[in-house]
Amino acid sequence: MKYVHSDVPSTLDVREELYVHGRLRSGARVHAGQHLFVYGAVEGSLEVERDGLLVVGGLLAAFVDANEGTIAVAGTVSTPLETVPGRLLLSEGSVASVDGGSRVVTSRGFRPVPDHRLVTDELEDLPVLRRDDDGARLHPEVSDVFRRLSDAMRR
Repeated sequence: MKYVHSDVPSTLDVREELYVHGRLRSGARVHAGQHLFVYGAVEGSLEVERDGLLVVGGLLAAFVDANEGTIAVAGTVSTPLETVPGRLLLSEGSVASVDGGSRVVTSRGFRPVPDHRLVTDELEDLPVLRRDDDGARLHPEVSDVFRRLSDAMRR
């Protein structure tokens, strides 16, 4: 397991478990079975291979070329959700781009963004919701991906 505490200007090639506290400016390729945890921002182009995992605490603003694993986000997804293929986990309270507008992720679906909302630094306490295959509904899911990100960032 490796830790990176800086911005990464070029495409990150993930071949082992990696924790990044910073900004991926050109995206990443997460190889089969590998895990990438980012506390910060992910931009550029993404590819998550079979059984790969990308967990973002912050901003996902990348074009997702392929997702045969899992992408999980607690924060903001400016990438239109309808363009993100594959398995997607979102924390309740995240803000996502849906059908051309910003919406808050709730267990009752996507809701308009209020003028202000509660923001928490306690990632491990956030409920996790899984988008169904047609992208229209969200379902509660038990997952430790955000706890793992939070634990790593405390090191």
